Amino acid sequence: MLNIKAGISSINYKASLNNLLPAALEKCKNMPKQGGAVGFFQELNDSSVNDISHILKCLPDSFYSRLLCITSRLYGCEITKSINSAIKNQGFGNSIKINEVLLNQENNGRLVLYLNHVEADYNNLIKLSGEKLPDGFIYFILKKIIPVLSGIPSHKYEDKILSILQNSFVKKGLEGMAGKSLLNNGIVLDIDEIIFSKADDNIVEAIELEKLEYAEEDFLNILASILNPPK
Repeated sequence: MLNIKAGISSINYKASLNNLLPAALEKCKNMPKQGGAVGFFQELNDSSVNDISHILKCLPDSFYSRLLCITSRLYGCEITKSINSAIKNQGFGNSIKINEVLLNQENNGRLVLYLNHVEADYNNLIKLSGEKLPDGFIYFILKKIIPVLSGIPSHKYEDKILSILQNSFVKKGLEGMAGKSLLNNGIVLDIDEIIFSKADDNIVEAIELEKLEYAEEDFLNILASILNPPK
C-alpha cells in the first residue's frame, strides 16, 4: 500500500464557491426533505441564496481553511467513500481503493491533503490499461508504470512503481494533472508538491485527530467569531 501527501499552496475560495455553490444548492433542493444543513438550504429562496453567496464570499480565507480541516475530520469516512465511488465509476472498478482521506493545516498555514493506505490491484490495472479509459491523473500514472511492470515478479511491483512516482518529472506532471482535474470540477487551487511513500515507511507524518466534540466546539467558535466578532 502507498501513502500520498499533496501540498496545497493556494486555494481561490471565492472563485470555487462561485463555481460550486449553485449546483450544490440545487442538489439539496432535489433531495428528500430533511433537517440539518441540507434542510436549511432547502428552505432558501432565490433571493436568500444570493444573500448567502455574498456573505460566504466576504469571509476570510482562514475561516475556510479551518472549516475544510474540521470537515475532513467530521466526515472523513463519507469523503473517502465518495472518492472511491468516483474512481470506480471512471472505469477502474475495485482496482484502486483509498482507505483514508485527511486534510491538515501546517504551522505556516499551508493545507496538506493526505490519501493514506492506497490499495491497488496491479494485475487488474494492467488489464485495464488496454481499455478505453478517461484522461486523468490515474490514467496518466497507468501509462507511466504499466510498460515497466512486464517481466518483473508481482511482489516487486510496488517498489518499482514507487521509484517511478518519485521521479520529479512524473510528479510535476501529476501536480499539473491533479490541478486541472479539480479545476474542471470547479475547484480553483494550486498544488505545489506530491510525495509518495510506502504505507509502512512512516514518511507521511501521522495526524493527531481531534476528538469529535472538540472539532464541533472549534467549528462553533469559528462561527461565533464571524457572527459576533470581539469588540
